[in-house]
Amino acid sequence: MKSILFSILIFICDFQSGNAQLSTTKNTITKPVLDTSVFGKWASIGEAAISPNGKYAYYLVNNDSGVVRSCYLTATKENWERKFSNVADHVFTGDSRYFLWRTISDSLGITTLSRNSAIFFSNIVSFKLSENKKHQWLAFKQNLPYPKLVLLNLYTGKKFSFNEVADYFFLPLKEKMCIIQEEGNNGGRKNLFILNLGTGEAQSIWKGYKLNNLVFDERGEQISFLGTPDSNNNTAIDIWYFKFGNIAAKRLNISSIIIGKDSLYTENIERFSKDGRSVFLRVRPREGLKASAARAVNVDVWSYTDVILQSHQLRNLSQPSLLDQTDFLLVYSLISGQITRLESEGERLVQRIGDTILITSKTSKGPSESYIEGDSPIEQLCIRRLHEEQCLNKAILKCVFWYMSPGGKYIIYIDPVDKAYYSYSITKNNIKKIKSNNFGRKEDAIDSQGLTGIALNDVQGWLEEDEAIIVAFENDLWLVDPSCNKEPINLTNGYGKKNNIDFKVSLNRGGIFNKQQKIILTAFNLITKENGFYSIRLDGAMDLIRLSMGPFVYDIPEHQWIVEDAPIKAFYTDAYLVKRMSEKESPNYYFTTDFKSFRQISKVNPEANYNWLTTELVNFLTLDGKKTQGVLYKPENFDPNHRYPLIIHYYQKMADRLHVFLPPGFTDGPINIPWFVSNGYLVFTPDIQYTPGQPGKSALNTVVSAAKVLSFKQYIDSTKIGVQGHSFGGYQTSYIVTHCDMFAAACSSAGYSNMISYYGTLTPEGDNRYDYFEFGQPELREPLWKIPQSYLENSPLFSVPNITTPILLMNNINDSTVPFQQGVEFFSALRRLEKKAWMLQYDGEGHSLVDIKAQADFTKRVTQFFNHYLKGQPAPAWMVGGVIAQEKGLK
Repeated sequence: MKSILFSILIFICDFQSGNAQLSTTKNTITKPVLDTSVFGKWASIGEAAISPNGKYAYYLVNNDSGVVRSCYLTATKENWERKFSNVADHVFTGDSRYFLWRTISDSLGITTLSRNSAIFFSNIVSFKLSENKKHQWLAFKQNLPYPKLVLLNLYTGKKFSFNEVADYFFLPLKEKMCIIQEEGNNGGRKNLFILNLGTGEAQSIWKGYKLNNLVFDERGEQISFLGTPDSNNNTAIDIWYFKFGNIAAKRLNISSIIIGKDSLYTENIERFSKDGRSVFLRVRPREGLKASAARAVNVDVWSYTDVILQSHQLRNLSQPSLLDQTDFLLVYSLISGQITRLESEGERLVQRIGDTILITSKTSKGPSESYIEGDSPIEQLCIRRLHEEQCLNKAILKCVFWYMSPGGKYIIYIDPVDKAYYSYSITKNNIKKIKSNNFGRKEDAIDSQGLTGIALNDVQGWLEEDEAIIVAFENDLWLVDPSCNKEPINLTNGYGKKNNIDFKVSLNRGGIFNKQQKIILTAFNLITKENGFYSIRLDGAMDLIRLSMGPFVYDIPEHQWIVEDAPIKAFYTDAYLVKRMSEKESPNYYFTTDFKSFRQISKVNPEANYNWLTTELVNFLTLDGKKTQGVLYKPENFDPNHRYPLIIHYYQKMADRLHVFLPPGFTDGPINIPWFVSNGYLVFTPDIQYTPGQPGKSALNTVVSAAKVLSFKQYIDSTKIGVQGHSFGGYQTSYIVTHCDMFAAACSSAGYSNMISYYGTLTPEGDNRYDYFEFGQPELREPLWKIPQSYLENSPLFSVPNITTPILLMNNINDSTVPFQQGVEFFSALRRLEKKAWMLQYDGEGHSLVDIKAQADFTKRVTQFFNHYLKGQPAPAWMVGGVIAQEKGLK
């Protein structure tokens, strides 16, 4: 027995070997433990689709028995399946007759589904299908000595071919194609022509150079594109326009635009308006010439009057961030030639629905500023529709998030003072409070800037014509009248709040619904963590009906730890693909027509070959008496008579992952739970219960209580409990071990230690971090100068003398979230006080590790660290004597 256990421990430390030893329980050989060599070869499902008639489906499998990516074509109700290896593209035709796929080796296959027969074409670069269901055309481009385009009617077998084709497009709703031929290669003159697929007639509409950015209107009757008529590189690229019935495309002469003092150039054509009478353009200011002087002093002047912090302005000059708008939207009327600018510098696009945009203008403060006094950062809120503008009632400016109805009739928001829902009628210019005894107050509606607004995930959908909005509120779904003439209706009859089941719309979430429509809801039990489906009718003609619930994960929207996977519906029938997983089973696809019974479609279960894990939900009280939960992960070969080491891992709230499948992999920051559990550890992930302003103490109260509760279990060695956290969890780890001595080892990755010094640093975008500490995870809610003692008490650095727990830190120089200095401050204090501490710094890595070699190294060192302190294994050389700089990378 001892020799077998010793061999297992040797394996755990041997990260170079690809041969896993066998785990044991009472001398019985079972499954092998996880080996790091399987991480890059772990099989998993990819995307999937169901045919329009619901009779067939396809799904992808990554790392499928040595194949990078396989595509499986299967019948949904019969035992029929075909496999295609190394597939790049794949699609069903709109009539469900054919399945097309292209391999990475450039072969195109066309399977006739009803006959299970296939034809093949070689040297394929790309292929496209027409959207016109009446005339199912296939176009594919072949890489021959010359680029050749082949057009094939899948119904009739009619065929066209063209040489020297650079690109091609099917026109919406038309039996026509837009084809670009190119003389020679690499920038030769292009010929743009329209092909009538019915008659075979071709019409050349433009010839020139640098042709790109083709845009079509919704009816397929108009085309706009960028190009220049000659090959001179200095010639400006023009905007061209063609309408069917015309002989050729014409130049619009709006590539260079002067509006007020701004000189703008067109960067790209975005799209046609819904009515086809205008085009939307993205424009960018031309860079002006900067005056220079021989004796100019390069000095940055920071002023209290700056709208945007000087550091942010400087950063944006050389490297604009996604939050900084450097291009703007305008609309050009094809009828009158009028140009209307829809966006300008200093404005922010809030929402866009069709041709209507909701925009804020003249922000009075810069990005990431904290509005701690409750003043509004916005001076104007406007709706712009093509060439019209409507400025809205300033009474709603105190909110920073708004939600406009699909029809553009209402704006829904939450008032920051009374935290109640309000509706603003755009046409009537009036505001009404949405009232109800049980609906209306959003206590947690605080955004990262300290102001309030309606969360986008609250809005589940709308009825037609903006008649009502479907809102998720306190676990239930409500039908709210935006005109405020009717009381809100609780669609789920309070069942969610009463039974701790959170309801969300599953299919067409956020879309438009018919009032008589039956809708499918996803349901998540907040206590048991079961997931499933219910159904209701929006007109109240049908009570809430439970369809299925179980210890699985199907679809849990807007969740921090769970990827959203809404069911996939067949276009013409009520047939669906759903993705299902559990802690014991990899995600797989299932077929259903009623959400009650499910037929498994894919069968990918690599975890069955290894000593996997099980989960147990543990309910307990924190030290300050708050109810909470956590997940205890045990190995599949769990022996209740064995005493296991335990690692407590946390972030904020992780118990909802009870039935989530966790794939194995290297530790890139947070520990990989399957790796440690398969190799003989128990892991516990508690939900931290927070008290505002006490992030460290809240973590301490939860984690220490969890350790004490679990210590009473006979199979846990209470002297071998470690803690680990990443980022905010890393901060919590440092706080915990500086305020208690019950843990045998601790690992903090990318954590901070000194809130006072961290508070004054700048983000990579040049902004301060005030909002993070005041309204982010720490929730201190006041600036440093108002409550300095709170910042000090929450900083682990100032309690370093108390630490007795050996600790491993990982902080990287290139971390743009938590400055490297935070790790240096903490480690330097630990070192000076001769505490047992180590810090890892990976070159070129940031907040989390990305490079696979760095991940493998960190996994090895974290495992060695915990193996030494929690399993009694010998310490590795890097822990005993360190690694001098000259030997970096060698040990």
